[in-house]
Amino acid sequence: MNRNILSQAEIDALLGNSLQDGSSMPDLDMDTLTELVQVCVQSTAQTLQQHLTPTISLHPPQGWECNWEDFRSTLSDEDYLALAAEYGEPLNGNTLSLFTLDSLESAAAIVPGGAATGEALLYTIVEQFANALNSLLDNSLETRLGVVRNVRPDELRSLLPLRNGEEFIAYRFGFFIENATSLEGHLLLPVSVAEQLISALHHAPPPAPKSGQRRDARNVYPAQFPPLRPDPEEEIGQDIHLLADVELNLYVELGQTQMKVEEVLQLGINDYITLDKTAGEQVEVYINHKAFARGEVIVIDEHLAVKLTDIIEPEERLEQISIGSETELAR
Repeated sequence: MNRNILSQAEIDALLGNSLQDGSSMPDLDMDTLTELVQVCVQSTAQTLQQHLTPTISLHPPQGWECNWEDFRSTLSDEDYLALAAEYGEPLNGNTLSLFTLDSLESAAAIVPGGAATGEALLYTIVEQFANALNSLLDNSLETRLGVVRNVRPDELRSLLPLRNGEEFIAYRFGFFIENATSLEGHLLLPVSVAEQLISALHHAPPPAPKSGQRRDARNVYPAQFPPLRPDPEEEIGQDIHLLADVELNLYVELGQTQMKVEEVLQLGINDYITLDKTAGEQVEVYINHKAFARGEVIVIDEHLAVKLTDIIEPEERLEQISIGSETELAR
């Protein structure tokens, strides 16, 4: 071989890795970007956990560089709900979050109260992601969320401003709801937003050192990750005013019994059904099929009523709710 001619490996080394494999994508610190997305997704999972009884676990975000054609090939042909977030200083760009419509509606269906929708759940996810991102950037991020859109896969391209043929960063992540469903979502970031995000993160000031603590010259400090599931005692009463208008079904159970089909078919007028409780024994009060209290049956102005004698402790109610949800989902 003529040594006066450069080999392809030598040409690649001189030009830099950004032009390898025919890609025009500039070099990005993908490790830093992925860690940042991981922290924001974890914070989002914590917020979801406050609204859902089953335990939520995470599928760590996986990111890759792609163009629209490559990304489209990874999507199913289902309907999607998508929400764009517009960021001002210091990012100056848009991101797009998307989940399948069916997965969002399945998750919304198990939110207590029955008033949640897939659109509201997506808005909560994107809003919390933006809040976590703002915290990482020292609360200096201007954010404006768009409108949730119900679109087909081929319509998603118009929701993310990209120049013709421009490449972007795609992240796939998931929230797995125990014994219920899974929420697999995608986050799309134009290259310019990813670059500015990494730059802004590197320039964000670290937490102030405690009194007497020497700040490391390299600004190295431990990462702090929020727990996925808050302590039950902290959950009790948290943001309870948000649920003040939610209607609940309350009923009192006088007793139970078991009968064979043959016995049920033989029942007639004036027949008696013997229950498992004795006269004067306390009855259970249920709210939305979950035990809430116990009491005595009394009569007030010719109306049956229950005088509460025992309120089930909040921790016990939370445990029953968790067990009840797992039982219903198992069916």
